[in-house]
Amino acid sequence: MSKLALVLGGGAAKGYAHIGVIKVLESIGIKPDMVVGCSMGSVVGGFYACGYSVEEMESLALQMDLRRTVALLAPVPSITGLIDGRNIVEFFEEHLGKETKIEDLPTRYAAVAVDLASRSEVVITEGSIVHAIRASIAVPGVFAPLDYGDALLVDGGVLDPVPVRAARLLGAEHIIAVNVLPRFDTEIAQINIDKFESGRTHPQSNRRQQFFRMFSEVRSQLKHKFQINAVIVGIASLGMMESEIINRQLSENRPDVVIDVDVPIKTHEFHRAAEAIKSGEDAAQANLHELMKLRDMMLESETA
Repeated sequence: MSKLALVLGGGAAKGYAHIGVIKVLESIGIKPDMVVGCSMGSVVGGFYACGYSVEEMESLALQMDLRRTVALLAPVPSITGLIDGRNIVEFFEEHLGKETKIEDLPTRYAAVAVDLASRSEVVITEGSIVHAIRASIAVPGVFAPLDYGDALLVDGGVLDPVPVRAARLLGAEHIIAVNVLPRFDTEIAQINIDKFESGRTHPQSNRRQQFFRMFSEVRSQLKHKFQINAVIVGIASLGMMESEIINRQLSENRPDVVIDVDVPIKTHEFHRAAEAIKSGEDAAQANLHELMKLRDMMLESETA
């Protein structure tokens, strides 16, 4: 049974922060027995489980300039997504090996996806690591789902953005969970909707300003007026859903240490890896006391 699981959540380019977290973990002698990843967490976790060093992962991430990012994520629309994923698959095959199997990796690994056909969360623990990652990063509407036999697989973040539950399922006794997405509290309130209409003022009202500050990544200004469009509404709604799911999953599954990373880049800014990696280091350092406490507790139990 694996003792320590490192759980890496989704977040697209923000997920580069996982590299910085791993750098700090290794510096204090923490080496997980198992890595469980969702979406971008499955990418970083996959490279790490395959034996890539932190330095190698960081070097590869820093090579992702705008030109390479555009080449990898060039839209090739299909009926099920904006990107068919072929370039991404070729990239993973080049760096991880076309025939590499999860069960043969030096570190136990799992990628989390969602099967739309069976309406279930799936934890991929065997088979092609390339296909496992491709399934886990298939953001609905962006990447075409991985049509794999009887399964139609999409991003695991649909149900489990920080897959602590999956790590528990696989027998983890202790868990370090890393979240790179914003988390906030939501409220429930009883209202009279007519009051919103009667209180309508300038487009830049306090409520609207608060909304755009909360979702600063999707802020849009045109001629100094806030413009709400379908993209903003969609992304803001997804952000709220992800936050609620993450809060509930962490509350129910209680990892030993939760590292929330405030990543100063946008989810599509894959060319800003250095900043994301640094934010991961800073967040891990901020949790250093808890991490060392967990490390020492595990060492004591091994020698007892």
